Amino acid sequence: MIVPQTFKKVTLTKEGTIKTETFTVSGWKIPLLDIRKSMLKQHESMGLMRIRSDSSYDLMTEGEISSRLKQLGKDKGEESISKRKEKLNKIELKRPLTVWRDNSTLVNHGHLLLTVNAVYDEALYYTNNEMKDRGQENIDVQSLVERLHVCTLGGVGHLRSSSLHVSTPERLVCKPQMQQ
Repeated sequence: MIVPQTFKKVTLTKEGTIKTETFTVSGWKIPLLDIRKSMLKQHESMGLMRIRSDSSYDLMTEGEISSRLKQLGKDKGEESISKRKEKLNKIELKRPLTVWRDNSTLVNHGHLLLTVNAVYDEALYYTNNEMKDRGQENIDVQSLVERLHVCTLGGVGHLRSSSLHVSTPERLVCKPQMQQ
């Protein structure tokens, strides 16, 4: 989606007068929800993810739950089996994301780039060896999972990159989605 926005910049000149400039921030933004859906679809279609239904946890034995939690380094042993199943379900379904921000100036024009990527976690994604066991050869699962996706790209004419904080409201729209 194209996101042009016009802003006013008020500065005080050396002579003590107030100077008002109008400028436009141009760029495009892909909603975080769209990126998340696209990444999930891509990771599922490539067979990188451990996908279990909620009901499959109910079918697991206490030994299978303990074994998997130990494998992930999350078994404390003192919880009830239902709590441990719930814990494993949460661990295996969590898909952490990171956002990377880059402000830079090229030829006196400020630019902003925001990218997002999933974080590789063995609880959710298969390891390279597990992919080999599943018939895939030489796949670097982590590099596929952590591939960057552009979220926002914008440019501001004749301003320094420090003036690019005008994009903050656009970023705040996506922030609640990071918690889902």
